[in-house]
Amino acid sequence: MIVCLAVFILYVISVLVFGFAAFRINPSIRKWIEKSSLLTERSLRQLAYVSDESALAAFKKYIFGLAAVLFSLVVVLGQFIAEPTRQVLSIGFVALLYIGSSIGAWSHNREEIVREFLEDAKTTSKKVAIGYSLLAALMLSFVIGVGLWAGELDLINLSNLVRFLVFGFAALVVAVILVRFFSVAFILVPAFIAISFLWLSIYVARSVLVVGKETLVNLFCAYCVLGTIYLALLSMPGLRIWLSIPAICQ
Repeated sequence: MIVCLAVFILYVISVLVFGFAAFRINPSIRKWIEKSSLLTERSLRQLAYVSDESALAAFKKYIFGLAAVLFSLVVVLGQFIAEPTRQVLSIGFVALLYIGSSIGAWSHNREEIVREFLEDAKTTSKKVAIGYSLLAALMLSFVIGVGLWAGELDLINLSNLVRFLVFGFAALVVAVILVRFFSVAFILVPAFIAISFLWLSIYVARSVLVVGKETLVNLFCAYCVLGTIYLALLSMPGLRIWLSIPAICQ
């Protein structure tokens, strides 16, 4: 079990290192990586901030290219691979299309989307606040009027009502802002997730370079390729058995 876990962890690291090596081939993404290297903190937020349109366009091509590969695998090898693997590839294809589209929105309209979110949240919150305040005032006036008319005005119940209205107002404003936030998040968060993968691959690859220079990076890339081929063979039991390849850690 420990050996299999170690093999899996090494494979995950190799995927990140391979991703860094693949991204670095593109000149625009390489400049993006180098620009982020000049920053002091090198945080994920800063990496996203210094991204330019050409780098994001190249990044989007990588995402769509991988989506095309997954789609081709489903179409060409659909009858040979196991059903769970086919489902994973199909879900991955749809997810990558979604992420690629989100990167396009991040590249062209991120400033407008964020500004529109802030302005809409402010305007909507103001309208909700005015409407809710009028409704609360009418409700309190009605309760106080009925209490005075009946001669049974209870200050404790009235204070509970006021407290309920205040908390209700806060909850409503927060709900309005959250609705607007999730609409923006639906568009931009997938792009941020993809940039997170790039940031993580940069961090891991630089750690590998510190330990073993380019030789260790090349070894991890080779391990990624061999591991991916082996996982592909595991998804096609008939071919794996025909090639007499054992199923390790399955």
